[in-house]
Amino acid sequence: MSYPILFILILMFTSCESKESSTESVPYNFSEQPDQMSENYFSTATELGKKKYTLWTARVEMFTNKKRVHCLDSMIVSFVDKKQNGMTRIYAHAGTWDQRTNDLSATKNVSVVTADKKYLFTDTLYYENTNNKLYSKTDVMFVQANDTTWGSSFESDTHLENITIFNQRGIITPSE
Repeated sequence: MSYPILFILILMFTSCESKESSTESVPYNFSEQPDQMSENYFSTATELGKKKYTLWTARVEMFTNKKRVHCLDSMIVSFVDKKQNGMTRIYAHAGTWDQRTNDLSATKNVSVVTADKKYLFTDTLYYENTNNKLYSKTDVMFVQANDTTWGSSFESDTHLENITIFNQRGIITPSE
C-alpha cells in the first residue's frame, strides 16, 4: 500500500516546475540577438591601402549597432608583415572582432604560429590595432628552436619578434 503513495509523491515532485525555470520569468531580450548570422565568414583589415590582417571564421554573429562580430566554432587571423609576404597566424576556437577599432580577442585553445617557426599557446589573446600589439593576461607557453618558456602573461608585436613574458620559467636546450 505504501508503493502507490510513494509513486504519487514522486510524480508530484517531478511534474512541478519552479518559477526560475519558467520562460515567463525571463523576458526575451531582442537587443542581445545578432542582426546577422553567417557561415564561412572572411574579412580583410587594411591600413592606408595595405593589408594588415585577414579574419576567417566558421560562423559569425554580427551586431551592427555595436560594430562587433562574434566568431564561433573556429577562427583564423593572418597578419601580414611590412613587406607583405610573411605571415603570422592565430588559431582559436572563438573570438571577437571590434569593427570600430579593429581590435581582436581570441579565446579557447589559442595558438600563434609565425613564419619563422615560433609558437605561442594560451587560453585568451588580445590584439590592439592602435599599437600593433598582441598580449595575454593568462598563462602562456612560448616555443622557438630549442627553447620553451612558460609565463603568467605576455606582450609582443604581431610576429613575436619583440616578446616580453612575465613571471617566466623555462627550458633552454643548447644547440649542438
